Amino acid sequence: MNRHTLSLFSITFLATPVIAQAPADPSERLLQLARVPGVSGHESDVRKAVASMLPSSQKPDTESIGNLVVRLGTGAPHTLMVAPLDEPGYVISGINDDGYLRLHRHTTGFAHPLAHEYHLGQPVLIRTSTGTYLSGVTATPSTHLRGYRPAGNETGPRTIDDLFVDVGAAGRCEVAAQGIRMLDVVTLRERAARLAGAEIAGGCDLLARGRGGLARNCESIRRSRGERVRHNRVDGGSLLWPARPSSIDRSRETRSTHRLHRRASTGEE
Repeated sequence: MNRHTLSLFSITFLATPVIAQAPADPSERLLQLARVPGVSGHESDVRKAVASMLPSSQKPDTESIGNLVVRLGTGAPHTLMVAPLDEPGYVISGINDDGYLRLHRHTTGFAHPLAHEYHLGQPVLIRTSTGTYLSGVTATPSTHLRGYRPAGNETGPRTIDDLFVDVGAAGRCEVAAQGIRMLDVVTLRERAARLAGAEIAGGCDLLARGRGGLARNCESIRRSRGERVRHNRVDGGSLLWPARPSSIDRSRETRSTHRLHRRASTGEE
């Protein structure tokens, strides 16, 4: 894709969605959690955000794979509450001569057939290997040059091959100067928004199945003050935030990501 065929405006700036301190309002806590990216395999910022939401008396355990666990009480029955830390997303699979980033989906999410098209023309965040967040935008074809493109190109749904991420760089050297490398994570910047009152709007997968579950677990601990009370007795309970539950049964994506690791290590494009 040539830069002269695009109509877009992009600004690159540092973005810091990491939570320093938990807000007092529960709906604001959910909103803050929703705004922290955590693509599968890169959940550390979400893990830190969840830990910041817990009472100071609770010290969660972090397992070797990255799972976050809090255990409450000692009685029976023992109840397990689970909420995933990770989310579907992209990693950088290539950087072309014009400075555009190409993407690879390494998770099994995005079940909707138009999921990639939803990312077209959207602001995105790039998380570098140092943990820095940079902003970019996925390019959109110029409507003014539509007549010069082959007939039929505008009718089909967009795929991952149509996603070109612009970070304001004119070439590979300028991309590298920003600290962006192969396999860095790319995700949508606009993830959730506050509506009237305490209403929060966002994607179903992100809020209902993902960050909503994280917030539920955090609120359970905050309201129990360290104990899970039920029927006037203290039950045993564990709250688990697994790092990457979507890693089960995704051998095709894993093999493809391994190939990207080899390309990144050898400098192959």
